[in-house]
Amino acid sequence: MPKSRFITWSQVTLVFVGACYLLLGIVMIPLFPMMAAADGNEVPPAVALGFSLFILVVAAGFGLLNFVAAWGLGRRAKWAWIMTIILGGIYAPSGCMPFGVLLLYAMLNAEGRAQFEG
Repeated sequence: MPKSRFITWSQVTLVFVGACYLLLGIVMIPLFPMMAAADGNEVPPAVALGFSLFILVVAAGFGLLNFVAAWGLGRRAKWAWIMTIILGGIYAPSGCMPFGVLLLYAMLNAEGRAQFEG
């Protein structure tokens, strides 16, 4: 069975959102100390750096989940289908709603399900 266009669009969406999470984590390293200083709070440099690195690790980890799901979809792995449904369910009620709805629609319609069931 040839690869569905829904799988391709899901892969593109997952890679895009994963790249956005990585970019968010990288941007927050210098941005968090500046935001804390703008509020008039005195944040020790070690705390600011630690919190910035924590944000980077969390954002990079979530971005990595997206990349792994996209890779698995390309291999038509059932675990990647389930992972994409879970990620779509997380994104749908959040600010990433268009991406979540697209992922859920692509994975749960008849053409998308047929790629991974049975």
